[in-house]
Amino acid sequence: MSEQQIEIVEVEAFDVDVKEAARLVSLSPGTLNDMRNKGDGPPFFYLRGAVRYGVADLKAWVSGRPRFRSTTEAALFEQVNGGKA
Repeated sequence: MSEQQIEIVEVEAFDVDVKEAARLVSLSPGTLNDMRNKGDGPPFFYLRGAVRYGVADLKAWVSGRPRFRSTTEAALFEQVNGGKA
């Protein structure tokens, strides 16, 4: 008898629903829905009538958000950019 090796590969989901997307970006589903309705959130698409988010899109959106060293710096950025950080 030969010995077989079994390799377990963790597969990352290609796309996720609103609840899982919100968890991944540390927002509530309601906040993520509001952001989507205002056009401020990450890119999304519809699949069979349901809102879906690509995991790669979520990662890119989070990494593309501005970073601040203080709340004063964040407030100044929001003033200059019309309240959008």
